[in-house]
Amino acid sequence: MNRFRIVLCEFFSRLPMSGYMRGILYSFSPIKYVLKKNEKCKIFIGNGVLFDTLYPENIEIGNYTTIAAGSKIITHYLIPNNGNPGFIFRKGNVKIGRATFIGSNVIITNEVTIGNNVIVGSGSIITKSIPDNQIWAGNPAKFIKHRFIENK
Repeated sequence: MNRFRIVLCEFFSRLPMSGYMRGILYSFSPIKYVLKKNEKCKIFIGNGVLFDTLYPENIEIGNYTTIAAGSKIITHYLIPNNGNPGFIFRKGNVKIGRATFIGSNVIITNEVTIGNNVIVGSGSIITKSIPDNQIWAGNPAKFIKHRFIENK
């Protein structure tokens, strides 16, 4: 049933709509949204974003997050076999924190936690966890600099 719901959401997400409407659409999928009590969903999901259809329930996204067009989030990974025929997959969790910006065409290919207030540059490939308040980019993504948030 979970797989059907995520595939259905991906089908309808191809229709012309705003990224915030797409974020609301995906709230009906098994993807977990982390919202504080009485908080409205303000998650922006760009056109063409693909979520893993095998284990979508292992994806967690914090509020005020933007996932730009063409990004892919994968929660199952190939384990190199030890001489046995065929392929062995393991599943992992992908957690994206609050107020995080994932640039366009970013691929998340490993079990990772991306912290709060993080910026990931376009075209990056995420293979390891990223702490809060940092900017990362590249293939594989590397630390660029700290991000300082001013309190107003």
